[in-house]
Amino acid sequence: MKNENKLKTNTALLVVDVQGNLFNSIFEKEQLKKNLIKLIKGFEILKIPGLFLEQNPKGLGSTISEIKDLGFMPKKFDKMTFGLKGHEKLFTYLESINIKNIFICGIEAHVCVMQSTRDLIQKGFNVHLVADCVSSRKKSDLDIGIKRMIQEKAIITGCESALFEMLETCEAKEFKQILELVK
Repeated sequence: MKNENKLKTNTALLVVDVQGNLFNSIFEKEQLKKNLIKLIKGFEILKIPGLFLEQNPKGLGSTISEIKDLGFMPKKFDKMTFGLKGHEKLFTYLESINIKNIFICGIEAHVCVMQSTRDLIQKGFNVHLVADCVSSRKKSDLDIGIKRMIQEKAIITGCESALFEMLETCEAKEFKQILELVK
């Protein structure tokens, strides 16, 4: 009998503020988009729940269509804050589906992703920052954001590392699909 991957059973993907008006000015946005799509599709294959946040959607627009149209992210939470303070609906939802681990990605690394990471860690979640799936308008701000999240005790990973960590073994039924996705 194969051991069940405990990380996989208590995990969710949180996509932060990948919105039109902001996304258009992001550093290396095309590579970020490719990585985000790969990560989201991989989490869907692995049947790991996903949700997304939208910062001030009236001002920044909605999540970009390339992400929204994947159809995987059924839960959306709007916010006006940069982080997650005061978002009890989000925390209640995460607790209701027994989430302990959050893989986080999105924009901007030094503002909303960083503050959301900090707030999740303060609430007792294990936060895995998917570093190649975050960005900011400027490279220097991206670097600062990642360094700050390391200081906050986020676990740093990459898109492919996260997907293969969820698989654990090439015997996993989803292995071939994930392998095709990352090629």
